[in-house]
Amino acid sequence: QLEQWEAAEADMRRSAEEAFNLPVRFERYKTRGDWWAAAIYGERMIELDPKGQSWIDLAPVLVLRGKEDDYRAFCKRRIEADSQWEDRSGDTCKLCLLLPDAVPLDQLPISRFIKLMDEGNMPTSMAPWNWGARALIAYRSGASEEVAGYVKKQQENDPNDLARALGLACLALAEHDLGKLESYETTMKEFSELLDKHPRKNHRDWLIADILRREAEALE
Repeated sequence: QLEQWEAAEADMRRSAEEAFNLPVRFERYKTRGDWWAAAIYGERMIELDPKGQSWIDLAPVLVLRGKEDDYRAFCKRRIEADSQWEDRSGDTCKLCLLLPDAVPLDQLPISRFIKLMDEGNMPTSMAPWNWGARALIAYRSGASEEVAGYVKKQQENDPNDLARALGLACLALAEHDLGKLESYETTMKEFSELLDKHPRKNHRDWLIADILRREAEALE
């Protein structure tokens, strides 16, 4: 059976190498919830355009595929590639913190990211996402008491619903960690309602928020 899976994966990889319209095929498999096939096409998209946005598309797909070693390998590659972008270190941190303990925190460009933010060298359009990333970094670093402040900063920067969902996910996780269970339940209710009503449930940022929701729900 293992040999059959390996052969099927090899066939799919050959198909991805030869395919046109990779993003269309990737989205088709992702919409179906076929994380295995979507991951293969997403990896090929990064090979062809290593500076593009496909990294953000692929990260949640790899988590949902359930092969943590593949996700860890992805994070290693993303960290090594981070220096090619001037202002994407927040994305690197966020994408590699979707699962706890996937990579050592000291391997992430956290200091660079915080320095860029503190010096005002990040696009203002990215502020809601970057404050959300700061909240996630704080939670994964064991600094749950700092999360609410970062989420407040995020709200001050007019986040869209999916950026807001990222902040609420981090807030719920932090509140549970701090033993603020009533606040946790209130935040989870708001967070889940926000996700459930969103029309694009296969969007990469929806998937990221939903991964964190599952983690938060498992704490109950």
